[in-house]
Amino acid sequence: MKKKQKKIASGAALESEIHSHAEFFDHLVQLIPSRFYLQNDDADSKPWFQGLSKAAKASLKLQSKRNIKLSRRQRFDPDHETTKTPLADEENLAGNRVDDSAKDESKEKSVTYEELRQRLRRKIEMLRGNRGEGRVEGKKRRRSDENDGGESRNDEHEEEDEEEEEIIEYGKVRVGDDDEDDKSGKKKKRKLSKVHELERAKKLQEVKKEKPSVAERESWKAATSRAMGYKVHDDVRLIKESMKRDKKKKVKNAEKWKDRVQTQEKMKGDRQKKRKDNIVGRINDKKMRKIAKREKKLMRPGFEGRKEGFITPA
Repeated sequence: MKKKQKKIASGAALESEIHSHAEFFDHLVQLIPSRFYLQNDDADSKPWFQGLSKAAKASLKLQSKRNIKLSRRQRFDPDHETTKTPLADEENLAGNRVDDSAKDESKEKSVTYEELRQRLRRKIEMLRGNRGEGRVEGKKRRRSDENDGGESRNDEHEEEDEEEEEIIEYGKVRVGDDDEDDKSGKKKKRKLSKVHELERAKKLQEVKKEKPSVAERESWKAATSRAMGYKVHDDVRLIKESMKRDKKKKVKNAEKWKDRVQTQEKMKGDRQKKRKDNIVGRINDKKMRKIAKREKKLMRPGFEGRKEGFITPA
């Protein structure tokens, strides 16, 4: 009996001890904020602003700010404190609902996927059919154009294409009536030489000194030409420097050409000399072969050397 009473007493003490430990751990868990161990759905519930107007975006932002302030107040409110145990109970209660809703959503998703596939197939078939019809209609139109003045239609298409094509010249801007001059088909002026440009620049300088109105007009003309991207040669000093550079370049090129001609002549002479030496060498080799062949015929079997006179003196 005493042993049984001791066992019962020890079991009751163990149960009370376990209960106290559980309360202690629950209290520790309650000290931890719930956002560290529970899933937060705020990230998923954030509004997506794409496609909304400015007023709708502003209202959603204002509502989100209010919700954030309210959640902060509830977090620090002791009356609205949510512990781990009631949250766990709520999660357990909502588990079955989530499973049922997930099944329904999976069914709806499967249905929507099948519908989307069917729509895609229909659209592909429709596009294929339209593509074939478009080809047939295009052929019919071409035939009708060929029968009913196809040449005029082609001319119209060519004119439209020419109008659509835009030629862009970087660094050049059309100013004034240049478009009309280009369309009229006037020939471009031939480029003047440096000597003529120098004479023209000198005359312009003299005229500018005498007549300021002409000077102003020429300055405006030069400015518009530079704005259009053309080079204006109206400075005497620069033209002279350019002529000097051209002269030096010409002299340098002449020297290079002279050296090149000399090297070519030297190479040509070396090749001719080599060819002549080869020809002379082949002729000498041929002569030596003939001499060797003749000497071989004059040799007698059993004797060395050539026969020179009689063996026995007379």
